[in-house]
Amino acid sequence: MSSDAPRPTAQEDLPATVALLRRAFPGVAKFTPAYLAWQCHANPAGRALVSNLFEGGRLVGHVSGVPLEVVLDGAIARVSLIINVCLDPQARGGGRFRALIEHLLAQAADGLAAVHAAGF
Repeated sequence: MSSDAPRPTAQEDLPATVALLRRAFPGVAKFTPAYLAWQCHANPAGRALVSNLFEGGRLVGHVSGVPLEVVLDGAIARVSLIINVCLDPQARGGGRFRALIEHLLAQAADGLAAVHAAGF
């Protein structure tokens, strides 16, 4: 099935996002609607950048970028820290992750100094 174009999140996406994160990260209890609502919509540092990918009405991919202020070259700059990166295990491949990241980076191009992603 082909994917819809990635899009920003909306409040009504939170239950589907929680379900996806729980499928992708079984046993991680922190993913709740309240936690994601704070992270994405009510974060005191600012609204998160979010890219969601749906296929046939089902959420299959999600990535968030929370805002941070850092010092770059001696000046305070706004950046985005990439978090909650996931694809439904059955939807991996086919360029979906790339589409999510490109959509998020397009949002970040409007006023952010950098986007940071760290692996573990």
